[in-house]
Amino acid sequence: MIAAALSLLVATTCTSASAGWIEYKLRQMRAEKRRPKPPQSYEERLHRAGYPQEISPLAHPSETPGYDGGYIGGGAPFRGEPRFLQEGVWGWDYPGRLIPARIFLDYWHGLRSQGGTGAYKTDGPHLLH
Repeated sequence: MIAAALSLLVATTCTSASAGWIEYKLRQMRAEKRRPKPPQSYEERLHRAGYPQEISPLAHPSETPGYDGGYIGGGAPFRGEPRFLQEGVWGWDYPGRLIPARIFLDYWHGLRSQGGTGAYKTDGPHLLH
C-alpha cells in the first residue's frame, strides 16, 4: 500500500534525481520485508507464549475427595441389574455433593432396548437445496 502510494508520487511529482532515491528506498523496504527476523531469545519466546511451562498461582487440583470411580456404560438409573464382566468401562467422575447425581448406572440386559449396533445414525434427513 505504501509502496504503491510512493510509486504514484514518483511518477507524478518528483524530478529524476529524487525519483531515483525514492525507487532505492522502495527496493530497500521490499528487501526488509523478505528478510527473516532474527531469532528470539528463549525468554522472549516464553513471554510471548504466556509462560506455558509455569503453573498459575490460581490453579488448584481438580481431583478432590468428591470424585468417585466406577463402571460407565449402563442406562438404568433405577431397577437395573448389576453389570456383567464384559460390560462397561472404568471411569472417574464427580457425582456431586449437595445434590448427588446418578453417574454410574446399572444395566438393562435386554429389558429396554438402547439401539444396539447401528443405532447411531450420523446422517439426518436430506434437505432440499
